[in-house]
Amino acid sequence: MKALASQHPTNFLYNHQSIDKLSGFRNCTDYDYPIKLNEFGFIPYPIVVGKWFFTKFTGVNEVAIQQGATITLSFSLGGKTSIKHLDFCSIIGCPFMAGNFNESVLNFLPSEANDPVNTNIIFDTKFEVIGPDQKYLMCIEGPLAIKF
Repeated sequence: MKALASQHPTNFLYNHQSIDKLSGFRNCTDYDYPIKLNEFGFIPYPIVVGKWFFTKFTGVNEVAIQQGATITLSFSLGGKTSIKHLDFCSIIGCPFMAGNFNESVLNFLPSEANDPVNTNIIFDTKFEVIGPDQKYLMCIEGPLAIKF
């Protein structure tokens, strides 16, 4: 253990977190999406069911996003997937102009009667932004921790 400690400075975890600015998420494919994220994360993290949290994201958008765009959220665990479709414009606002962006969105994940209690679960998660013309504008996937 001492050898490991001597190889990494005491702020190794902090440095690792600053390197991973997408919080473990990555593009779903090698496709070059028009929305390119530089940073993506949640505050607080893990997300706590029944409490407000922020989704923060920065990046560059190559196309203006208009009314009719959607955000599709997919949460998978143990072979079961739950999919939620949201109106992009009611969550983020439209038109969402092309160019650099730095956004924070306040969210709330409500509890449900069959939720586990005092448990942290990490879901395989996919976030997709689909334009009104059904073209994919962004797709990222990765682990998402939720505290019940």
